[in-house]
Amino acid sequence: MLETLLDAATSRGVVRAVVAHPDRFERQRLVSSVAALGYTPTEAVRGRDAVVAVRESCDTRLVVLGERLGPPGAHETAQFASRIPADGPLRIVFAVDGRDIEAEVPAVSDDDRRKAAERLARADESIRLVTKLARDDEPVAAAVPLVLEALYEPGLAVAAIEFLAVAGRPEAQAALQAILVRPNASDEIRQRALDAFRESVGRFGILLETCAIADEYRRYNTSGDPAVRRWSGFVLDVLEAPRQGDPPTPAPSPSGDAPNPQ
Repeated sequence: MLETLLDAATSRGVVRAVVAHPDRFERQRLVSSVAALGYTPTEAVRGRDAVVAVRESCDTRLVVLGERLGPPGAHETAQFASRIPADGPLRIVFAVDGRDIEAEVPAVSDDDRRKAAERLARADESIRLVTKLARDDEPVAAAVPLVLEALYEPGLAVAAIEFLAVAGRPEAQAALQAILVRPNASDEIRQRALDAFRESVGRFGILLETCAIADEYRRYNTSGDPAVRRWSGFVLDVLEAPRQGDPPTPAPSPSGDAPNPQ
């Protein structure tokens, strides 16, 4: 069940193309061609890299393979790629150097975009189901790297944050900590990350490395950005709160002073 959920969670709501060619200039030409047709391209240099790229996203709908590809060769790579389970058709095109591929590749349609949006909705649902498994004490460590990547997809960020609260991993707490001082994060996302960080510390204790904690004190004491200093203060409140379940103290104002441990 977990493997199925994680596969669905790889969607980013796009129509993806894997473009594999050993020559950088020829690869860039092919990438430009598929992007002009509406695909979101991912590049690969070797055949094995192309197979990995196909496997890592359920959004992949097109694979373009240069005939000089290797190892494995283009036709072997196509065989491997075609055996990867997918929830939609996978078109494989062999590209000859210098030849246009537009005649062999259909442009992304409105129906393709609708299906991509549906995949993104399934990804959100899948991450939420994995979170439920985690809350039921099921082993979900395999989900952590994938959800960390989903954290930066706007359509999946909320579900990803909720999962990180119960992941019980140092990298999960570090990711939540990073969101709070990320310049382009909205206050809503920061508040969700703070709530998740507080829950994680309450459940599992402080899993951050010592250097990450020291960096937080340094950030608070030296930042000239009032917003960064404010949210950094929230993090320090969580780190300094008693473990007995007492709520953290109110966050300091931008002009307040945080403890400065020696």
